[in-house]
Amino acid sequence: MWLDELSFHDVGERLRLARETAGITQADAATFLNVARTTLLAIEKGQRRVRPDELRQSAPSCRAMCVSKRKTMQRSFASGSV
Repeated sequence: MWLDELSFHDVGERLRLARETAGITQADAATFLNVARTTLLAIEKGQRRVRPDELRQSAPSCRAMCVSKRKTMQRSFASGSV
């Protein structure tokens, strides 16, 4: 399915679910996406369209953030601190 085939709401919902699944706060995600947290909130609520170039530009940062988060969680589980 292409981005232009999804409603603003559908795209926002998918982004929110991905962020929450990764355990990333709105503030952290907004920083990595280089947008204000309120902008991210509007995107997640389907009130603002996310541009394809924003998704392309943010992909490497989001991937790095998720890898970092996963490694932190793995270390926490390995050390028994969770």
